[in-house]
Amino acid sequence: MPYADSATLYGPRQDLVGALYSTAPSQKYAALDILPPMPVYAKDGRYHKVSSGKAYRLVGAKRAPGAPYARVATPIDSATFLCEERGIEESVDRAEKAIYRSVLDQDQVAATTAYNILMIAHESDVASAIYNETTFPASGTTGLTVSTAWSNSSSATPIADMNAGKNAISAKIGDGSYVLLANDKVIRNLWATSNVRNQIKDVYGRYIEGSPNLETLAQVLGVNRIIEAPAIYNTAVAGATPSMSRIWSDTYAFLARVSNERMLREPQLGRTFVLNNILDRSDAASLDVGAQLDDRLLVEMYRDDTRRSDVVRCIEYTDEVIMDSSCGFLFKSVT
Repeated sequence: MPYADSATLYGPRQDLVGALYSTAPSQKYAALDILPPMPVYAKDGRYHKVSSGKAYRLVGAKRAPGAPYARVATPIDSATFLCEERGIEESVDRAEKAIYRSVLDQDQVAATTAYNILMIAHESDVASAIYNETTFPASGTTGLTVSTAWSNSSSATPIADMNAGKNAISAKIGDGSYVLLANDKVIRNLWATSNVRNQIKDVYGRYIEGSPNLETLAQVLGVNRIIEAPAIYNTAVAGATPSMSRIWSDTYAFLARVSNERMLREPQLGRTFVLNNILDRSDAASLDVGAQLDDRLLVEMYRDDTRRSDVVRCIEYTDEVIMDSSCGFLFKSVT
């Protein structure tokens, strides 16, 4: 069916989705690690979760002969989600496509570029929600302005800072698995601190050199996993000399409880609700699928005859939801 601009829709290009799925993105993104995907089959709706605080009641469980047992009900909270459309297009000139056909697939190149720009926009939105002093003030039980920046290798105390964050979270929702999110520069600074290096000497008492080992660093800091967030983007206007900047600021790091489980029973920071691309399939309800790239991303192509081009378009529908701010702790002034 023609669009209003008379371009003719070629249709979905599942082959391009498959190509994107089989190759690594051009850079590493952290958004779906800190707010894991939750596949849904409608653009909007309600989600239900077990309330972490209300579930931890002290109830007398002893029973006298003939007396009824103490009875409790699992408290369920609910809220809404609304998946908004994100889309990026890239135009492929047919004359150029003919010239370069023997050395590269320009449709795939265009899809890769559009997808990465889509991911940069998503990453930026999530970074703004996580590194947010309105939601997570950097004081009290929601955050900490560190006394010595982690970039001060000789005096910084990141282990004590991390314990302060864990204590704040556990006092509100109980202890559990923690993740630390920071960009690559902050992680290198952490690795270089004497506070960390003194914990990872070899059997001869020598410091372990080299690039940060995330598993080792996580063990030293007492967290279960470190999410490295190195993604960058070009801040310059189109056509100007590129000026690169980190999406995740050097100023902050973030400690959180996250979960990938489907039932939302565990205390967790939040989720990315993702509209699955299989909605139009008759067997959608019977499929046990996660929000993999080939489910959540739609790639389509149409002709733009006014420019003698083919246009590749990447689309997804998402909603990034902070479900429980008690599960997060913001570190400020870490650099």
